Amino acid sequence: MKILDKFGKILLEVDSKIGTDLGLQSLPQANFQGMNLEGWCFDQCLLDGANFERAQLYWSNFFEARARNCNFAFSDLRGASFDSADLTGSNFCGGRCGFSEVGAGADFGNANLAGCVFDRCDLEGAIYNSYTNFDPSFDPVRAGMIQE
Repeated sequence: MKILDKFGKILLEVDSKIGTDLGLQSLPQANFQGMNLEGWCFDQCLLDGANFERAQLYWSNFFEARARNCNFAFSDLRGASFDSADLTGSNFCGGRCGFSEVGAGADFGNANLAGCVFDRCDLEGAIYNSYTNFDPSFDPVRAGMIQE
C-alpha cells in the first residue's frame, strides 16, 4: 500500500495488514481517506494535516502523535488510543469514538483537543482524564464521555 500526501507524492510504502506499525514516521498531509487501518500503530508520528476521513481506525494507537488539524470525519475510532496525542484543531464530525463491541471507547487521556470539532460525533463511552485539554465550551460529560 502506498501512503500518499495530498498532492499524490509517495510518502511511504507499507504492507496493508491489521496492526501495521508506522511509529515514529513523519507523514504530514498524508492521505488515509477510506483506508482500513484497523489496529495500526501511529505512536509518536508527525501527522499534521493528515486526512483520515471515513477510515477504519478501530483499535489503532496514536500515543504521543502530533496530529494537528487532521480530518477524522466519519471515521471509526472505537477503541483507538490517543493517549498524550496533540490533536489540536482536528475534525471528528460524524465519527464513531464511542463504545466498541468489547466495550471500550476511544481513549483521549492526556490528549490536547483544543479547537477540535465533534459535531454529530458519537462520544458515548469515550475516555478522558483530568489532563485532557478541551475547549472551555466543550462539556465531555454532556457528550457522554467517561472520566478515568
